[in-house]
Amino acid sequence: MDEQIDQLTPERPSRKKYIWTYSILSTLVFIILLLITHMFREQLMDKNFLMSAVYFIVLCVVLIAAQIQIRSKVYSGIMSYSQAFGAGMLVSVFSALMYAVFVFIFYQFIAPHVLDEMLAYTEQKLREDGNSDEVVSSAMRITGWFMTPLGVFLSTIFGHLIMGTIGSLITSLFTQRQR
Repeated sequence: MDEQIDQLTPERPSRKKYIWTYSILSTLVFIILLLITHMFREQLMDKNFLMSAVYFIVLCVVLIAAQIQIRSKVYSGIMSYSQAFGAGMLVSVFSALMYAVFVFIFYQFIAPHVLDEMLAYTEQKLREDGNSDEVVSSAMRITGWFMTPLGVFLSTIFGHLIMGTIGSLITSLFTQRQR
């Protein structure tokens, strides 16, 4: 049954246009959020959970909008859970790749000093928490790799895909429509 629904007919448009539109939209929103957090980084440095929650909520809103648009325009108002999840995942994958490229360029060329600031802040917090020099040294070796443009690039893709998977699983529950 799903195979028949997924097959394109001359009167039904492809979902590619909507996938790309919402992937680009979410990437632009994430870039704006990155630039805002960059401007207020001193105030937001220890608000990682809050910032992750904001990114997740934004991603879910974009996924819902994309899934509803695809359900309406491509599937004539009827969309299975797997179709909704697939659409959400495609938006998440393309958005993750585009956003990670921007993040890499940002931290490599535009604001490379920010990663050093975040490393210094992390070390300071570890010391303030009473960790031994050995623990701090070990933690900073690992953290140091993630605070490189390549490390941030890879962790952005990985984190975005995890959030996209969880978001797609959740939003698909609300955007699916059965006959």
